[in-house]
Amino acid sequence: MSRKKKQLRFHSVVLVIILAAGLSLRLYRLDYQSLWYDEIKNISLAKEFSLKEFSSGEHASTQPVFLLFILRPWIKVFGMSEYSARFPAVILGVVSLLLTYGIGLVTFGRTVGLLSAYLLAISPLGIYYSQQAGYSCVLIPIILLSMFLFLRMLKYGCGVVWLNIANTALIYIHPVCFIAVIVQNIAILLFVRNKGLLRKWFSLQLFTFLGVLIWWYIFIRISSTGHDGSYWMCWVNPPTFKTILATLESFSHGVYQFAQGGTGFIVESKYLFLPRIILLFYVFFFIYGLVKIRTENRYLRISSSIVILWLIIPVILLFIFSRLAVPIYITRYLIYCVPAYYLLVAYGISKIKKASIRMCLVGLISLLHFFPLRILYEPSLTQVKNIESWREIAMKLRDDIEPEDIVILSPLMQIVPFWYYYRENEESTDKVINIMGRETNERWDMVHNDGLNLFLGPGIGETTKFIRKHSNTIASAERIWLIVSPQWPGQNGSGELLIDFFRKSYILEIAAEYPFPGVKVFLFENKSA
Repeated sequence: MSRKKKQLRFHSVVLVIILAAGLSLRLYRLDYQSLWYDEIKNISLAKEFSLKEFSSGEHASTQPVFLLFILRPWIKVFGMSEYSARFPAVILGVVSLLLTYGIGLVTFGRTVGLLSAYLLAISPLGIYYSQQAGYSCVLIPIILLSMFLFLRMLKYGCGVVWLNIANTALIYIHPVCFIAVIVQNIAILLFVRNKGLLRKWFSLQLFTFLGVLIWWYIFIRISSTGHDGSYWMCWVNPPTFKTILATLESFSHGVYQFAQGGTGFIVESKYLFLPRIILLFYVFFFIYGLVKIRTENRYLRISSSIVILWLIIPVILLFIFSRLAVPIYITRYLIYCVPAYYLLVAYGISKIKKASIRMCLVGLISLLHFFPLRILYEPSLTQVKNIESWREIAMKLRDDIEPEDIVILSPLMQIVPFWYYYRENEESTDKVINIMGRETNERWDMVHNDGLNLFLGPGIGETTKFIRKHSNTIASAERIWLIVSPQWPGQNGSGELLIDFFRKSYILEIAAEYPFPGVKVFLFENKSA
């Protein structure tokens, strides 16, 4: 066997090991955390989703259609359990590793392809989003596919049609994905001099533009019954330079993102010390790689420049839009930039001449990843107390709630994860979502009566309105359960306002307090009854 074949076989074995490691890390404790609001909303909507409903504008979900098409056949066959609902995200995560390797191979060579795939395989941020039944798990592979086809087109001059088909589909994944098309067009204008390729490229962009118009038409119909800018303003703050630094830190070790969830959860600084060593390593080799790129051939300089554009342009555009228009700068909307970051870091590592030093460095980085992964898999060990434990809450309250008790959830949107575990019935869960959110544009101002208890609560920032509307109902109750999600964006002390209302307006005393991670549960008893 020739040396080249032996080397190719060795690289293939290493790639299989990387894919197996990535799969194992994504399957580990897949159902350990209870499903949260977005996940349950997604799988419930997917179960009832139809293209006719969507195109007619009747579908009020803000989730992209592509995600619902993926989830619908899966949950029809395998059900809505935590494991089955999240498993497609695991598969997409492993596909992302393979595509990252492909881009590294086409752009920098096999070594960088393997290194970048490995960095994504052990990435806490990549694992985090590969364990969620949300659209974020779709962003990475679809962008990777688009960028792979684009870089392959530049190298071999083929595949323009398939690339434009993929790009047309991008916006149906999520609107921010279209930034990748912008990146590619900027790259074409900057680096391509072949007139034939330019003509073919821009003529096919008309089909992509047509796809955008169709999407925009559907989006406008949904937006007429959907969220306005105030929805974002209530929970997304305008970004600052510090926000960009936090994004870089999330890309490197992930702790900010999966501990904070993008909504202000807090991790004590002492638990960030070792993860930040990963940040220092990554930033150093990122810069080192940029320096070394200057000495490479023209194709590699152009390809690496495109990867750099892929990394920075989405961040810049989202930052500017959030500062000048509606604040939508959220790290998970930039998750598809992570592979570009790892590709450049991997290139920097690959420029270390001695293979033994490279191996030791990769081993050290792997060891350091133990600490952020520990927070991901067992957040309670590091005093991350704001992870919502709806499974435990529902199991406890299922036994404690008595007939004719009133249950108040603040905000009422949280009835979605609560009900999923409280009733453990798919039909019942769908009914609650349909009645209390899906068809009312998530205004959440209705009362649900399951035949035994009343379930109600304020919308986000609507506690005062809720008290005025339902004060008589509350006053007649002998026992009231209050379930508060204080970390939910836009709450602004709504839970405390309800507690004060109970104390001041009625002869109600706190009979019991149930301290669950991320959620506060109180039981009030009316002593005058």
